[in-house]
Amino acid sequence: MPPAAKINRDMVVHAGFELIREQGIDCVSARSLADKLNCSVKPLFRLYENMDACKADIMTEVYNFYNNFMEKRIKLDDQLLTISLAYTELAQTEHNLFQAMFVSNLNTSWSVADVLEAEWNQGVIEQTMIRYNISRTCAKKLFRDTWLYTHGVATQIYGNAIVLSSEEITDLITHAIKCFMKGE
Repeated sequence: MPPAAKINRDMVVHAGFELIREQGIDCVSARSLADKLNCSVKPLFRLYENMDACKADIMTEVYNFYNNFMEKRIKLDDQLLTISLAYTELAQTEHNLFQAMFVSNLNTSWSVADVLEAEWNQGVIEQTMIRYNISRTCAKKLFRDTWLYTHGVATQIYGNAIVLSSEEITDLITHAIKCFMKGE
């Protein structure tokens, strides 16, 4: 009977997640994972057909982290604002994870319509309708504009092009939402 495998998928995914968090997505390779796991690359390729499959599992873990991060910060009474603030916080505090999810070219491209129709955004859009007493069409536009504005702020933070306090970020996004509501 062959010896039990010492390296399993969970270990590889955890090591990959930590590599991304510490060093960035570009540092994830068979060699870096093997070094992190203190093994050769052979166990990785027994578990995975190729590095793309391995990276896909690791990115699933990154997205699970992101979902938990956001859920802890979103307040149900103002989801649009708090999701925006959480997004910028991620850019500040989890620089490499933000890069892997929103700046690298690992993701498939989405149209704005796809984002607005995505299942995971429907709750925010519904709550935005209620919070601001606006139609679904207006709520979608407000979500779209706030999402794109927030991504711009977060990307500036990620790129170290701007340093903002939490209060400044809150003021910027709150002001943007008010301007978008007025149609400015």
